[in-house]
Amino acid sequence: MWAKITPMWGGELEVARQRKSNVSVKVITRKNEAAKLDTSYRLLNAGSIYYVAFVNHQADDLSDIHVICSMQES
Repeated sequence: MWAKITPMWGGELEVARQRKSNVSVKVITRKNEAAKLDTSYRLLNAGSIYYVAFVNHQADDLSDIHVICSMQES
């Protein structure tokens, strides 16, 4: 599935870490491709495994979903 992986910084990272302490990246993908994602999923990209910490179904953009991930399992 299509996705954009970006590191989280500043206030966005602080807010995310209030929910889960070890998060570090945000994966943005289309809602129709990721509507059923939850914390039981793992995402694989170029040999890196991303552990889903939480899924922001309430993102501002109606066509995208933000999946907050860590590089290590907690």
